[in-house]
Parts: sequence; structure tokens; C-alpha cells
Amino acid sequence: MKVSVLFFASFRELMNTDQVELNLPESFTAGEVLDRVCTNEVRAMSWRRIMKLAVNDCYVAHDTPLKDGDVVAIIPPIAGG
Repeated sequence: MKVSVLFFASFRELMNTDQVELNLPESFTAGEVLDRVCTNEVRAMSWRRIMKLAVNDCYVAHDTPLKDGDVVAIIPPIAGG
């Protein structure tokens, strides 16, 4: 299956892109997508537990299964003042 993955805020800067397309086996979860994109970036793996995930504009748990054509957004915590 094919999914789009969107990166936001500081995570986008860390990944040096705002989006990637992934071809994945069936039954992949949103959390497994996060693991996959963080694999080559050690700093990103340390952020894994605090990331929020959304699929098709709705926040989801990391164990949410994906389907072909889904859009997964990886959203770091936002701080402001």
C-alpha cells in the first residue's frame, strides 16, 4: 500500500523535508510509519514517544491500522508563549 507522510514544525526541520511517500506492506500501523521514518535519524527516535499522529486529519493512537492512500501526519509537541 502507498501512504503519504507529512512532517510539521521542528520535526520537518529535523527530517529536512515536509513530506515523503512510502510503499508499505498491508497491516502497517501509524506508529510503525513513525518508526520507519525515524530509523535513519537518531534524534528523531528519541522524540518518538512524544509525537502525535493523525491519519486523514484525525488524531489517532500509534496502533491505528492504515489503508492504501492514507495521509499520516507526524506532529511534534508545540510550545509557545
